[in-house]
Amino acid sequence: PLLIISVAALSLGACGQAKESFDEGLEKGFDKEFASSCTTAAVKSGAAPALASKLCSCTAAKMKEKYKGSELLTVPQEKQLELAKQCMDENGIQAK
Repeated sequence: PLLIISVAALSLGACGQAKESFDEGLEKGFDKEFASSCTTAAVKSGAAPALASKLCSCTAAKMKEKYKGSELLTVPQEKQLELAKQCMDENGIQAK
């Protein structure tokens, strides 16, 4: 029984390390990927590229402050919009 418990504990530890590595990698690439796709969508909707980039980068940073690792993949759109609104307010930008 002790051997089984030890093997189970090692397996759980490895799973925890894999999740931690995944979360770290996700967080490192999140800013660039989110800001890029957000900026592209905003520009297609008529936003000026420089302004879209600034607001999308700000929103990505706020998301990373509030959510960690794989949580970043499931942030509801209404929460993303709330954070984007905060960035707009902080930068003195009014929605059209």
